Amino acid sequence: MAAEPTISQYERSAGIVLYRLNKNQRNQREYLLLEYNYPSRFWGLCKGLIEQDEDPQQTALREAAEETSYTHIELHPRFREKTSYFFRRNDKYVSKTVLWFCGKVLDTHEGKVSFEHTRLIWLPFEQAVEKVTYDNDKKMIREAEEFLKTMK
Repeated sequence: MAAEPTISQYERSAGIVLYRLNKNQRNQREYLLLEYNYPSRFWGLCKGLIEQDEDPQQTALREAAEETSYTHIELHPRFREKTSYFFRRNDKYVSKTVLWFCGKVLDTHEGKVSFEHTRLIWLPFEQAVEKVTYDNDKKMIREAEEFLKTMK
């Protein structure tokens, strides 16, 4: 029986599920995905480490601005979710917890990605779930969609 990995580092991040209403598609909800520019490229959501003297909501909004250039975001105060996972970095195991928010992008420009990403795309719900790489991100898009359906 294999031994449990030893966790050498703990990280707390905040992320945000961003969406907009596409006026050309009868206000169909679309979700923003980012293609990450790491050695193994993948599609995911906006997220980043919570910095000192920053609360999770501030982190989520800062990361959205840094990663997409969107600064006019209407957060839904009742949406709060959490995911946790492990990964390896330099032969050490890291335990990461991400606190999630959901926000409607009010900016009208198409966005501009940071150096961490190669591009961003907007996709309808089902296509976004299909395109995103990791299960935790799929789960967050589903959670956001269910939450937003109750807002009508």
